[in-house]
Amino acid sequence: MDVHDDRAVAAPEMRWDGWGDPDLATDLPRAVRALLPILLGRVSRPPVAPAIDEVEVDPSRLTTEDVSALRAVVGEEFVFTDAQTRIRRAGGRSTPDLLRRRARRQRVPDAVIRPADHDEVRAVLQWAGSPASRSSRSAAGRASWAASIRMPAGTAP
Repeated sequence: MDVHDDRAVAAPEMRWDGWGDPDLATDLPRAVRALLPILLGRVSRPPVAPAIDEVEVDPSRLTTEDVSALRAVVGEEFVFTDAQTRIRRAGGRSTPDLLRRRARRQRVPDAVIRPADHDEVRAVLQWAGSPASRSSRSAAGRASWAASIRMPAGTAP
């Protein structure tokens, strides 16, 4: 099986709290804004999402050994524990996900992993399913190869 590793290709980064390229965003036309209350009733405006660097998250609960084990599988540059990457991958783009992103305090995965191929995905899932990992798995992001690792609540490193 010939698998193309596209991890080195940087996809354009979408807004962390919405859809699309923020540089291309426009307001709804006035006529559409006037119709919305007629169609939906009076809807209060949701709070504005904080800037991504204002979002509060807990530090990753992965141990140094956990991160080393994951990096041994996918490579040093494809295991992310920084807050911004974890925030950006903390859900999808559904309405509930986007509304949840308006909170200042957010629950995010403990790491974001970018495996290159089937074998790396399998190895990461085997690590995550092992008794030593204390983790759960979820797929997120724009590609099926992206995954995040979230430690169960109350788990201490």
